[in-house]
Amino acid sequence: MFEKRGFLGDPLCSDHGSVRWQDPRFDGSDFTYWKIRMAAFLRSQHSSVWDICQRADYQVLDERVTQLQQWEYEANNKARNFLLTALSHFEFNRVSHIRTAHEIWTTLANFHVGTSLVKARLYEMYKREYENFSQQPGESIDDLFSRFQSIANKIRANARNGALPYDDHEQACKLLFALDRSIWQMKKESIVESSGYETITTVELYSKLKVSEVDAQAQARMSGPTPKSLALMSGPSSGSAANANPSVGYALSLISATEEKLEALDDKKLCLLSTSSSASTPIG
Repeated sequence: MFEKRGFLGDPLCSDHGSVRWQDPRFDGSDFTYWKIRMAAFLRSQHSSVWDICQRADYQVLDERVTQLQQWEYEANNKARNFLLTALSHFEFNRVSHIRTAHEIWTTLANFHVGTSLVKARLYEMYKREYENFSQQPGESIDDLFSRFQSIANKIRANARNGALPYDDHEQACKLLFALDRSIWQMKKESIVESSGYETITTVELYSKLKVSEVDAQAQARMSGPTPKSLALMSGPSSGSAANANPSVGYALSLISATEEKLEALDDKKLCLLSTSSSASTPIG
């Protein structure tokens, strides 16, 4: 674990003594994000620095008689220094009295993430939020995917093994069927019926949906919804998006247009819509 050759070194200083890297700062917010970054930073310094943070059995010895004990002592001092200098004043006061890097790391995790019992409760709560996930009225594809990823990250952070219980394809299917049916039903059906549905990923799904959304928004800006066409295309079910922003509501309604609604449009708008529809067909 601890090698004499190249032990710890001096990765923080350049030849001229200037700081080369800086450890991630933590001010008490978003511990999960900081923990991942800090763990990567500690590993980058030396394997022994990260190893000592995981050593629950390590105790600081006042007298060190072997070379191994001295190496462990130096690794702990370095890891402890990195952790303490990364903390805000308030967080520093919480753990400054602790002598081992492992206990500092564990104390911060227990306070900000919770004990195993708290994490188990949070895991179940976020899992239910995942299962009940659905698109909100007028929510964009970017916002939808961002909100979904946030829930997935919270599940992963509180899972016992630190892993998400759903693979990427299952997440893509969850997102697809969480779409607002009044807007995306036709697009959803075309994706389900496509040849790549059985293996579709979240990245592929995002691309398909984003293309349709961008095309619809572009056509809405070009055509400019009139009160009559907006009423014909929107219908009573999509009123929330249209009321918030008529152009956006009209753009979203283009995605889910039925044949009856298309027949009610004039030739100019029908021509514009045909361009949008051809662009939104699913990728092979």
